[in-house]
Amino acid sequence: MDKVEKYHCAMVSLLEDYQAYLKNAKTATHQIIIDEKQHHYQLLAMGWEGQRYFFQVLFHFDMVEEKIWLRQNDTEWKIVDELIEKGVDKNDIIIGYIPTSLREEHSLVQG
Repeated sequence: MDKVEKYHCAMVSLLEDYQAYLKNAKTATHQIIIDEKQHHYQLLAMGWEGQRYFFQVLFHFDMVEEKIWLRQNDTEWKIVDELIEKGVDKNDIIIGYIPTSLREEHSLVQG
């Protein structure tokens, strides 16, 4: 299996794991959105809290040049560690929401 396919499988598996974990949430529906051609991956939460509708991107990943770019983690979960456990090389994970000048020192910091 080549790196792109391996990383695709890791991201899909991670999103499916979290969707299953959140399955019993009473106020939200969770959807996985995958664009295989452009390599975009998201887990969304949407629903109602009383009279207020919410729509939230929990996770967003892109794959660029055989590296996983974490664009959004709107949770407290340490998904970088989980990607590494699923076989992703830690050097191939880029925290895209941390400024370039700070990435090396915060390479595995979760937001």
